[in-house]
Amino acid sequence: MKVAYTDEALAELDGIIDFIRLNYPSAVEGFRVRLDEVVDRIQTFPEGALRIEDEPGVRAVPFGRYPYRLFYRYRNDVVEILHVQHAARDNPFS
Repeated sequence: MKVAYTDEALAELDGIIDFIRLNYPSAVEGFRVRLDEVVDRIQTFPEGALRIEDEPGVRAVPFGRYPYRLFYRYRNDVVEILHVQHAARDNPFS
């Protein structure tokens, strides 16, 4: 199954990694590993995450140890990663 990142998601990830690198340098590698685990999980179980109310087809996965959520859409055998945001932020679709 293919994974595609929106430009917004890539920009958000760049910002998150820059923030972690500046403030918690020893956590960068762990964050990247967790990101890979989350992406692997949604590739394997694309319908396994919580649906976002009022956004048809959009789901969100928390990072667990890290305070971030990944928002994605699954259709036509493509997982499209829409956003990656801090969990304290509002839903990016509201």
